[in-house]
Amino acid sequence: MNVLGRLHPSVAALALLLPTGCASAEAPGHDAATVVLSTTEEYRFGVEAEVHLPDPPPPGPVPVVVMVPGGSWERADRSRVASLAETLAGEGMVVVNASYRAARDDVVYPVPVQDVTCAASWAVEYAAEQGYAARSLVLVGHSAGAHLAALASLGPDEFADDCPAEPAAPTGLVGLAGPYDLSAVEGLAESLVGAPRSQAAEVWTSADPMRRAGDRPEVDVLLLHGDADRTVSPAVSREFAVALRHGGHDVTLDVLPGVDHMGLVVAADVAATVIARWVGEHTAPRPSASRSTVSADPPRGS
Repeated sequence: MNVLGRLHPSVAALALLLPTGCASAEAPGHDAATVVLSTTEEYRFGVEAEVHLPDPPPPGPVPVVVMVPGGSWERADRSRVASLAETLAGEGMVVVNASYRAARDDVVYPVPVQDVTCAASWAVEYAAEQGYAARSLVLVGHSAGAHLAALASLGPDEFADDCPAEPAAPTGLVGLAGPYDLSAVEGLAESLVGAPRSQAAEVWTSADPMRRAGDRPEVDVLLLHGDADRTVSPAVSREFAVALRHGGHDVTLDVLPGVDHMGLVVAADVAATVIARWVGEHTAPRPSASRSTVSADPPRGS
């Protein structure tokens, strides 16, 4: 499926300027007419995910992508990223659109991150059971989901719990309009922590991805943010990108003109081509549970 022709005008120029000589997200021989098979599965007791599989399977290992939807840390609203998830699966990826427990389920941090970490591990295992070997494991989060995806990508060992799947560590992170600095959304973030910062300062620090920007420098990162976002300032993504680069990560930051927080940034015709191409260019060997001992190279930006 080629979505470049349907790309939103606000990012059409960006997509055309992206490198064309690098590997596509599609595996060699991938059929543009791929059918997406979808099902709903429980990845842990009482927590579901929608799974989208490209059919026929592309030859060789494929990217496994886990969508982490937003919902203000109150809920996981899978519907907002459903179209994007299915479009990415049409590009030859295994895509899991995962729910997680949140404030409305009477849980607080770190439970939502533990669920995301478990969903990522389960996605690799489930894909293998269906005959899809993982070439890479990428978390794609929107809004509060981008915050959770960042924590799960930067600290998978810390957030591993009693997940039934074998642990797998993300190799890539895509953040869409994420509040990576909790001080920028302090009122909303109380739903995540369960207490104001004045009463739980250590927990707030632990739940802040900005404080973890130097962890796991082997994880490549793509940050997309709209300049028309009135919920989370694009400055938050800019500052996170700087911190990640100082931490040794390969970071691509794109601020998209005319794109807002809730609608366009997750629209398939805005984000799918950019994400698919980035995933195709930033792949790694099959993920494993252990942290890599990679020395941080000088910061690399875009």
